[in-house]
Amino acid sequence: GDTVTVLGVVGNFNGTPQIKNGWILSFKEGEAPKVPSAEELGIPAEDGAEITIKQANAAGEKIPHNMFTETKYKVTGVIKEVYNADYGNMYIVDAEGYQLTVYGTFNADGSVSYKDMAVKPIAGDTITVYGILGQYNGTAQIKNGWIVAHTPYTGDKYEVTFDLNYETDAEAPAKLEVPVDGTYGTLPTPEREGYNFEGWFLTADCTGEAVEATTVVTKSHTLYAKWTEKPA
Repeated sequence: GDTVTVLGVVGNFNGTPQIKNGWILSFKEGEAPKVPSAEELGIPAEDGAEITIKQANAAGEKIPHNMFTETKYKVTGVIKEVYNADYGNMYIVDAEGYQLTVYGTFNADGSVSYKDMAVKPIAGDTITVYGILGQYNGTAQIKNGWIVAHTPYTGDKYEVTFDLNYETDAEAPAKLEVPVDGTYGTLPTPEREGYNFEGWFLTADCTGEAVEATTVVTKSHTLYAKWTEKPA
């Protein structure tokens, strides 16, 4: 929040202009950014209050970058995609199409991270998360959310299996079950000695484009690994 005057050389790094090795010639104390009050955010002040995804987005946009409420809120939605299976980062959506980022998830009492949960919520499941609300790079999010309610998806699903696409005794990654109109989500990244993994493809000859986490699944099928030999 302070205002400074710096003296230094002007340059560019990775496309970003910068002053390098700047000398701070003067500064004026300013007011540090802070999280607005619940009243200013337009949401309840009580810990554990239930808010909608729409409310979470509207409130989060008013919070300074990388800052979060001390109060924890409950938000319910359907998992659209788990985009990081190690941390349990995911997008949840509601019936109106509003989407919210959940950055980091845990079990109902916060003692077990998503990666180590025995039963992991997946795309299509409905969950209620309990966590702090804030904003990162302009996007509202619930951070370190405890999954306090979980209703598995019971509709039709497509089965996606994986083929390592070479002769090996190694076990292929576990199959995925994807809800109708759902996306792959986080895809496995196998390893092979002497080769680079280049992605998953719809055909064994690996022509066309590799599928992505956000690709919509339209039927049950097998994905084939593509490999390129590492230089000697």
